[in-house]
Amino acid sequence: MEFEDVGRHCELESCRRHDYLPFYCQDCQKYYCLDHREQVAHQCPVYLEKQKKEQEMIKSKRKSKPKAKVKKYPCGVEGCKKCNQVPIYCQKCGGNFCLAHRYPESHQCRSLLNNSLKLPIKQIVNKETNLFNRILRH
Repeated sequence: MEFEDVGRHCELESCRRHDYLPFYCQDCQKYYCLDHREQVAHQCPVYLEKQKKEQEMIKSKRKSKPKAKVKKYPCGVEGCKKCNQVPIYCQKCGGNFCLAHRYPESHQCRSLLNNSLKLPIKQIVNKETNLFNRILRH
């Protein structure tokens, strides 16, 4: 062949294909064809060793690193055992509640109880004035 001096053979023993644009591995410092250009494809020993060391470091960091305690905010409704990682305060009474009890109607808010006591009195007064007005008309 006339271009024998151009390019190189793949240095993977099972391949040895002649490639005109070979790829150079920075880790093992060998040349490979297009199919074996990646470290995983040619089973680069230097790259695989680096990967093992990285994995061991990650595992050792996971084991040695103590878990941070997460502050929990328990729900203020009696009998509810749910806790949140973020406080959810009622704007009316200021109590801390879970997502299910965050609305004043769902946790029997003190402010609603105070308003509900006032409502019947207002209704009674309105009913009495209506009755009084009816009596005057007749």
